[in-house]
Amino acid sequence: MRRLRTPADLSTFIRSRGPFELCIWDFDGVVCDSEPWQAASYETLLSRRGTHPRADFFESYVGLTETEIWDRLDARYDLATDGQAAARERSEVLRPALLTEARPNWFVRPALAAVRATGTRSVIVSSGRLDVIEPYLDAWSLAPLFDAVSGQAPEVPSKTERLSTWLASARGRVLLFEDVDAYLALGSARGAVVVGVLHGLNANSCRSADAVMIASPEAVGSNSS
Repeated sequence: MRRLRTPADLSTFIRSRGPFELCIWDFDGVVCDSEPWQAASYETLLSRRGTHPRADFFESYVGLTETEIWDRLDARYDLATDGQAAARERSEVLRPALLTEARPNWFVRPALAAVRATGTRSVIVSSGRLDVIEPYLDAWSLAPLFDAVSGQAPEVPSKTERLSTWLASARGRVLLFEDVDAYLALGSARGAVVVGVLHGLNANSCRSADAVMIASPEAVGSNSS
């Protein structure tokens, strides 16, 4: 499996596999290596409820919606969580940390620039909530670079359904950036070129990828398109 280590590697890969009509991005773990902060926010809320999980507890929850995560945590730790109240509480923990400490991954702006140069649309399809994602895109000056952002909400179809819809809607080739192997496999099965993003919580994932990259924040000050 090819490993893309530099912006030059990534640009060469995109040119060799393209041109693309559509580029699909996950958010958590891909646009931003936010999973450690996500894990810490759940750990904080669990500790407030008298539960202290193992350090690696969040690995099995990567890629799930917040509702799915709380359902599983409730079952595992015999809790009865009010999902809406917990979501608000967790947002109060997570948002300040991400806005002040997190950065987009090193490959995000180079990849967006490479695909935009050929007229490719870029969209985010995430299990995360739209109202959580959008402030970070604004803070990092990334919002204008994405044509659409599809996040999870009670009335919105699952990520699998939304990803399938976007894949089916493309009139040309599709490039997919993901950190969950099931979604990489779905993209590959639909003919997309799939690039996996490896980080501390998915080291054994991305087996279906055509190429992989290691998550790492961009340098401070890298905020131009």
